[in-house]
Amino acid sequence: MNFAEINKTALAGEYPRYLLPKAKQVGRELQCGSIHGDPGRSFCLNLDSGAWIDNSTGQKGGDIVSLVAERDGLSQG
Repeated sequence: MNFAEINKTALAGEYPRYLLPKAKQVGRELQCGSIHGDPGRSFCLNLDSGAWIDNSTGQKGGDIVSLVAERDGLSQG
């Protein structure tokens, strides 16, 4: 699997907003309260790279593939 291409394609569309329904866009980031898209501001997803971090839990990853894996309890493979 080409994870870089999957990440690029997912970021180009509406998928990040689907994953994080309560997120607000601030510049080139989506901000919300958790990896599940709850209201708040502790979670940030960079819309250019897909890198993400939840400052309240310490969870982080480098792309949207790792976000989906973490959120849904899946392996990245």
